[in-house]
Parts: sequence; C-alpha cells; structure tokens
Amino acid sequence: MTLDVGRLVLDAPQSEDEGDNLAQGMLGMGGLVRVHPPSEQKPPKHVSLGFIRVHRARQENDDAEDLRDRPGARFLTVPCLDSGEEITVTYNLTTSRIFEYADGMTPSDLSAGERYRISLHPGYVGAKWWCWGGLDDELKDKKLHHTEAGSLGRIMREVSGKAELSEEVKQRDGWVVGEDRAQLRFAIQEEERSCEVEIVP
Repeated sequence: MTLDVGRLVLDAPQSEDEGDNLAQGMLGMGGLVRVHPPSEQKPPKHVSLGFIRVHRARQENDDAEDLRDRPGARFLTVPCLDSGEEITVTYNLTTSRIFEYADGMTPSDLSAGERYRISLHPGYVGAKWWCWGGLDDELKDKKLHHTEAGSLGRIMREVSGKAELSEEVKQRDGWVVGEDRAQLRFAIQEEERSCEVEIVP
C-alpha cells in the first residue's frame, strides 16, 4: 500500500532543505522531559525540540488533481506482510538540533545520570491519503487522484461540487482514487509510544 504521509511523523526529511517536521511538536510539547531524578519543579526540567505552528502560504499546484504534483505530498510505500520486509523511518538528532529550540538551554545544563522521556504525539500518526499498490510497481504510471472513497471522500466531493470519477475515466486516463481512510488503523504500542534517554558523561 502507498500512503501520503506529508508533514506527519512518517515524513522524515531526507535533507535539511526539506524542513524540520519535529519542530512542529511531533514529539510532544515538552520534547525531552526529565523523569529522573524526580523533581518538584513545575513544569519539570525539559529540552524543547520546538512547537512551531507553521502557516504556509498558498503554493503553485496546491490544488492539483494529481497528488504527485502537490508540493506537500510525500509518499511512503509499505510492503505487504507476506514479504517479510519492514519500513524504518529515521530522524537524525544531532546535539545542535536538540538544542536549537531549547529556550536558552545548552548541553552544560544537563547532568550525567539524568533521564529524560520523549513521547510521540498521536495527532501526527496517520496518513492523509492511501491506496493499494507500490509507487515503483502497480502505481508507476498512474495518476493519484486527490479524492478518496468513503464518507470523507463523499463530503469532499459535495463541498467541491465535483462528481466522482467514473470507471471509464479512471481506466482511460490512468487515475487511481484513494481508499477510505476510515479503513486504516494506526496502532502505537504503549511501550513504544515513548522512550527514555540517559545523559552520560
């Protein structure tokens, strides 16, 4: 299956030019929050990774019918379970990046032995659109229509005043319409939703 994960947690930028999604609060408002040693301090000592609300001006092709032409779309193809393959999305956090939005904190403000917890914000887990097939295989020569099946797709068509694509048009022009997002379930194991980082000398 192929997902549009643009600006969600599965959209790890491939270069610095692509922006910093983590600065939008994907790892929670607190970022790295100290959990050991316990403290009475309110709020607890923390290192913010950013909580920026981005207002993006309209861009050319924002309303393109083919999602491949939209500037905010980022696709991830997930292999089928039977293949035994896995997908790993990696964010590189350098020391300079960790303290970029840390409100004046520096590495010297941390002490050896302190432990910090960081949590995944569930609001950034999911997909904006999805369909069956891989980008390099079944979808290679297809156009990815921005509409989708299901009740949300119906509402989008009613608001836009555009009719549903007929099977004839899909076949003739090579369109693929997204599947119903209500069919997707993203599950985060409780023990995997957060992790601890220990400061070492």
